[in-house]
Amino acid sequence: MFEREGYGVLSAADGRAGPLQGDPNLVLLDIRLPYLSGWEVAEAMAERGCAAAVVVMAAAREAPEWATAIAADACLAKPFARVQLLDLVRRIVPRP
Repeated sequence: MFEREGYGVLSAADGRAGPLQGDPNLVLLDIRLPYLSGWEVAEAMAERGCAAAVVVMAAAREAPEWATAIAADACLAKPFARVQLLDLVRRIVPRP
């Protein structure tokens, strides 16, 4: 979906790989990841100096508080429609 919109995409299967890839403009971050939690990923990104915008995606009722705790730019509650996600991404990172 994002590639069709002209965005470059990197994906990570779990929290270990995510913070080490490239220099993204935006990170779509689930808080409950295998191996490293979203909090740990956010911490690793900060330690690395990654200035990417972060969107927390979670089904938990506490998701907005978690997003605030890691200074995320936005929070998107699961389940969500693809169009909601795409609209949010377009607001944060305009199309290339």
